[in-house]
Amino acid sequence: MSERMIERDERGREIVYVDEKYVPCTPQWNKHINNLVEQGQMEKAMSAARDMMNLGIEPSVITFNTLIKGWCKVGKMSVAMHVAKVMLRIGLYPDDFTYNILIQGYCQQHDMMTAKRLVESMIKVNLIPDIITFNQIIKALCDMRLVGDATILVENLLKSDTKPNVITFNTLLRGWCDVGDMKMAYKILKSMIELGYEPDVWTWNAILHGLCQQNAMDDAMHLVETMNVKSDAKPNVVTFTTLVR
Repeated sequence: MSERMIERDERGREIVYVDEKYVPCTPQWNKHINNLVEQGQMEKAMSAARDMMNLGIEPSVITFNTLIKGWCKVGKMSVAMHVAKVMLRIGLYPDDFTYNILIQGYCQQHDMMTAKRLVESMIKVNLIPDIITFNQIIKALCDMRLVGDATILVENLLKSDTKPNVITFNTLLRGWCDVGDMKMAYKILKSMIELGYEPDVWTWNAILHGLCQQNAMDDAMHLVETMNVKSDAKPNVVTFTTLVR
């Protein structure tokens, strides 16, 4: 059986020895695992986490969040959830980052039922999804053409502590434009401005996209001229690419 000894340096950091050999501490393991995740080497990252625990080095929430983030990034949500369950089994509890990355991962897979269950679980333990996560949910709903559900979610956000941002409105605008409902798109734009949100170039590009889809080219050209002369949000490459498609 391996003999394990822990000392501390002058700054109070753990120095671990196994069979009198120095073993990296948890932050060093986390850095190594994160490097492997960033390189897309998920099996090696998992192997490193197992080696870490076999040596008696306790993983942290950061260790598991890094692995979960990596599996979500490659779309392996079942493995990401397995890692989250292992985390619970050893007595570590998910934090807001854990939930946020899992919810975003399921949204990218358009698995809205699981994303919704995770949001509910998160709220039950007094954690609130951040606006990045809500924006991912809104985008996924819009991608699935559930723009009405996305609009209700934004309306609820406006009443909550987690306020929408310009990206939220731009995503919703694009959703209504994609389903060809310019009346609703302009209604969202009007609400956005009334609430004090300043439209940016992506806001106008979303409207432009909707106009071009409906072959309203005179209106589209007028919008670009207005952007150029009266708006701080000047046309960009995407603006002109949208026009000539």
